[in-house]
Amino acid sequence: MIKSLFIGGFALVVLASCGGKDEKFCKCLEVSETFNSMTNDALTQEVTPKSAKEMKAMKAKKKKLCADYEVMGGPEMMKLKEACTSSK
Repeated sequence: MIKSLFIGGFALVVLASCGGKDEKFCKCLEVSETFNSMTNDALTQEVTPKSAKEMKAMKAKKKKLCADYEVMGGPEMMKLKEACTSSK
């Protein structure tokens, strides 16, 4: 009885993790969009020491969050992106 409950629970966890969205990727996407916006603003506005510091911090955060996805292929990345945007 306990064995079958354990196997059933494990199967449920595996199925839940396969479907749905990758929260870490979604956070990476969000931080990347924020960093891109900051970079675009820097091209049209004066960069202050405060904004430069914020951009540097955001770049480091992006690098850390997105490290697992640097070598991911385009089609796979688009599927993950779609999962992030479809659940908003």
